[in-house]
Amino acid sequence: MMVRWMILFLGGFHTALAQSDSLNPDRPTVFSVEVGGLTASGPRTPFWLWANQFGTVPLESPTGFIRAGMRGRLHRPNPDKPRALHIGYGLEVVGNLNRHSRVILPEAYVSLRGRWLNFYGGRRREIYGLVDTLLSGGSYAWSGNALPTPRVQLSTNGFVPLGFSRGFMAVYAVYAHGWLARTDSVRGAYLHHKSVFGRFGRGPLKVFAGINHFVQWAGTSRYVSSAHAVNGRMPSSFRDYLYVITARQPDAGSSAHSRHDSLNYLGNHLGSIDLALEARFGSSDWLIYTQHPFEDKSGVLFKNFPDGLYGVRWRNRSADTPGPFRLSQITAEFLTTLNQSGATIVRPNSRYEGADEYFNNYQYIDGWTTRGRVIGTPFFTRWMDARPEWYNMPGAFTRMMISNNRVRVLHLGLAGKGRSGWQIRVLLSQSWNRGRPMRPAPQTDFGQFSGLAQVLLPLKGLKDTYLNAGLAMDRGGWLPDRVGGSLSLRKVW
Repeated sequence: MMVRWMILFLGGFHTALAQSDSLNPDRPTVFSVEVGGLTASGPRTPFWLWANQFGTVPLESPTGFIRAGMRGRLHRPNPDKPRALHIGYGLEVVGNLNRHSRVILPEAYVSLRGRWLNFYGGRRREIYGLVDTLLSGGSYAWSGNALPTPRVQLSTNGFVPLGFSRGFMAVYAVYAHGWLARTDSVRGAYLHHKSVFGRFGRGPLKVFAGINHFVQWAGTSRYVSSAHAVNGRMPSSFRDYLYVITARQPDAGSSAHSRHDSLNYLGNHLGSIDLALEARFGSSDWLIYTQHPFEDKSGVLFKNFPDGLYGVRWRNRSADTPGPFRLSQITAEFLTTLNQSGATIVRPNSRYEGADEYFNNYQYIDGWTTRGRVIGTPFFTRWMDARPEWYNMPGAFTRMMISNNRVRVLHLGLAGKGRSGWQIRVLLSQSWNRGRPMRPAPQTDFGQFSGLAQVLLPLKGLKDTYLNAGLAMDRGGWLPDRVGGSLSLRKVW
């Protein structure tokens, strides 16, 4: 389950804005096969064995799995024709064997890349936001925790320099339309996504800033009231699409819009405002980043400050390994979402509402989830993923899909490499969980620890063949206590 080869390195760090189509010129197509399994002390898989794995690892244990994938291009790039178009493709099939066996496709896409622009259609592993991806606890809005959503996407080809700035400024932009999976409550919903990022600086010091904007919109539902949908339908016309992409309220008095639509923006809007600083000193590569969440105007205007993800990553750029082991990276993060623009919806003497209810929505009642997984940070939990005693905790007005979105998390990630080629990755997370805004959600913290140690061992005599072993544990007051492990064999050629 090594993610690193699927992520694009931009500006020297994992911005995780898109996936790379670049391949070794001598190997225009890469194939991989992995066979293994996992087990745990209970019927549920420990947190760090399934979190941020693009929805490919089942929540139930024990499980056997087989994965096969390919990624490549139809022709080799020609350095004499840098403007030529390049066609890429990727396919990954995962079969999970347990009581609810199934086959899934986390990747199935075709891409067309030019000098400045990149277009693709299908499913592709992606993480959005300014964040480290190898050891992070997860990007706030789109973390790689859920199965990728089918989409068509147009983006710049990485950061594109602005000519007039002589390389001082560069822009990365994404615009996409997607089709969200059918849930228990809504069918036929769409995804709108756009991101814009700027890079400023030259040499060893660079500043990055930008915004991610996601919207669930359209669809039909039998489970929402007439106050939230007209005859069970959410707005889906082209004019409604314009309201969605511009984040504007619809015209008042329209019979095509419900009372909910008339009082709010069309769809379920959310995202993050990101800022990062990258610095290189000698053999050290530093990244300091923050992601500020928003669900409405109050978040965009930072009325929910200090809510957000704050992180720092140190990477060892030295290729030397003087001893038997070299520490290659350390990532430390703090996530807090306790403010939410205030504990109640109505805030005296304020133009803006509170109780932002991150990742919950009263139209899209399965919230910011797809195929049984939270799309954003995995530290926000669905009600059925918590301990049984917390299943019926109502929070504000009724039980919602996301039962825990008021959290504080300290997260530490470590990665290293041995002289003989083996690699290790350690993730340690301590969270304090308070449920949802407004009483009767918990007003005290429920502590939770989750940890993972993972080793990748190259097998001598078998080229590009690896043994992947992991040990994970959950202990605390929010998730069921459990210990589990995974073991797999992977071949790449």
